[in-house]
Amino acid sequence: MSYSTNTESLLFRRQFILGRCPIRELPDWKSIQFGTYHLQAHPDLEVTMAKGRKGEFILLGFILHHQRPEASNLKLMNEMAGTCQSIEMMFEYCRDLCGRYIILFSFQGKVGLLNDLIGSRSVYYCMHQNAVCCASQPSTLAKLLGIDEDRLPTVESYISKDMFASGEGRWIGDGTKYLGVKHLLPNHYLDFEEKKAVRYWPIKAVDPGDTETASRKGAVILENTMLAATNRFQMSMAITAGWDSRCMLAATRKVCSKFYFYIQKYGGMTDEHPDIKIPRNLTRKLGIPFHIIECSEYKDEAFDAALAANVFVLHNPAKKVLYKSFYRYFIGKVNASGNISDLCRSFYGIDPVREIDDLLALEQLSNSKYAVESLKEWFAEAKQSCDATGYNLRDLFFWEQNLGNWGSMFAAELDVAIDEFYPFGTRRLVEILLAVDGNQRSYNNSNVHRRIIELLWPELLAEPINPIGWGGRAGKFANNGVKHILVRLGLLSFVRSTRSKIFGQQ
Repeated sequence: MSYSTNTESLLFRRQFILGRCPIRELPDWKSIQFGTYHLQAHPDLEVTMAKGRKGEFILLGFILHHQRPEASNLKLMNEMAGTCQSIEMMFEYCRDLCGRYIILFSFQGKVGLLNDLIGSRSVYYCMHQNAVCCASQPSTLAKLLGIDEDRLPTVESYISKDMFASGEGRWIGDGTKYLGVKHLLPNHYLDFEEKKAVRYWPIKAVDPGDTETASRKGAVILENTMLAATNRFQMSMAITAGWDSRCMLAATRKVCSKFYFYIQKYGGMTDEHPDIKIPRNLTRKLGIPFHIIECSEYKDEAFDAALAANVFVLHNPAKKVLYKSFYRYFIGKVNASGNISDLCRSFYGIDPVREIDDLLALEQLSNSKYAVESLKEWFAEAKQSCDATGYNLRDLFFWEQNLGNWGSMFAAELDVAIDEFYPFGTRRLVEILLAVDGNQRSYNNSNVHRRIIELLWPELLAEPINPIGWGGRAGKFANNGVKHILVRLGLLSFVRSTRSKIFGQQ
């Protein structure tokens, strides 16, 4: 069967541009005046406008509300416009929103924008002729405004060596490879008057919670969020052997007939791979349709050209076969992803953070001069916020620097083929789960996630979650034993940092 690619419709798919003047070369894009700014959006990017007594708003993308699962974008935006009379009230309203979105707002002349929980609907910005300019990708701003790449040796070294140090490519900090172009990180909004990003979370002190209470509250939010998604979209969701998909699957129990469940088979995976074998066995027991999709190599120069043009860099070129698979077989669907679930599972552990290198060592970036310099300001501000509120700085580092950079890069690449939805993407849900002791939500065995599954669909625990063989268990036991000793001695961060400095650049 032949699959032809309409390159023109895929170029800059689901992207936007915001500036003082419209771009005449984009006649088919949606074009909207917003005060003194002009917004242009790709035809496949939803745009919703709302106006209240004290504010006006433009939504790019989609939002869902776990307490109003039947509500449309327009209904929710009208509610926001009607009830929010200040930027603080808007932040509070957004705590219950889930989706991939950017919200432009204007309150009595104060203009700005914010995006979703992990910034999956990316915003890059710069100053041009004393005004803010924004776009979905930094390369777009560079091309439109004639901005040169940053040729500092530290930047070039980061791109050539450090960017892929921990595997898949990701940036660090809020900078880019283009002079003066910055990335809006999660938990920040862009103030057009002050011409800078401003942190708005965390502000309030964490309210410590227990596993049972948090699991029950989290289960309700997840289940209602899945209901909202199926009310709005044709949904698809991958099922793997992992915690994220098992927890999300549990939340679909009442609406599972409305989901297309699958796994993409690629990169040498066999039928005995845990991500194929376990979900296949599980869905057979439950009588749920499950599809194994072969992602074979392809030749489509038009598709590859559009993908390459849409982003400033591919974080993992090997995943192009996945994107092409989505483009071929998932037309009209929105895909549920478990990425944000990792945020709630103590991804980087719970050890105290004393210095910036405690974090950079986690990404094998201790020797990167660019990473060290780029993270100094973020580290000082983030540490002060966490010290004041009681949140774990390791969690915030994973949230803003990992999900905010790697996560947004992955979502931007997927836009050429499919839109995604993150069931764990409601801020209130994340706050509830992060308030639980980190030992109860460990990355490899989260008691919170297990309890949510038990509450929503206990039969899903009939199959193992992320099983490992005897050798893996022995290695894990030994590693955990050594780690425990180092933690008690206060040496874990030092050892990780030293190891990174010695081996990180090999």
